[in-house]
This record gives sequence, structure tokens and C-alpha cells, in this order.
Amino acid sequence: MFTSFGDLPAVETSNRYFTPKVDANAGDAQELTQEVDPDGQLARAAGSSFVHTGENKVHYYEKREDQNKNGYL
Repeated sequence: MFTSFGDLPAVETSNRYFTPKVDANAGDAQELTQEVDPDGQLARAAGSSFVHTGENKVHYYEKREDQNKNGYL
């Protein structure tokens, strides 16, 4: 989303990895898997203010072509 910061143009960004802890239901917090956070960087970024929940699941897609180059697998 485009916005401004003072008189300068800016871009507002967000992510879907976390929910503010105060907005999450008790028991909704889920551990970030090794596949998603192999080095623990996201867990450290969450700190004590944010949690990862089932609603924060991020889906990744990969385009792959078959060996004949005729389309998708």
C-alpha cells in the first residue's frame, strides 16, 4: 500500500507470520516449524509481543515443469 511519511512517499508493508499476542485467543499459538524457521530468526523477531497461529500460515507455491516441458507436473 502506498502512503506517505511526512512529505515523502512511502510503502506500507506487513506480514502474515504473526498476530499480536493481545489479539490471539488463548491456546492458538503454534510453534514455527523447522521448515519455516530453520535458524529461529522468526521466533526471535516475534519476541514476547507476537505469536504465530494457524491463521498465520503462509503458503508457498512453486512452478515446476515436467520433463517434456509440456506444462505442470
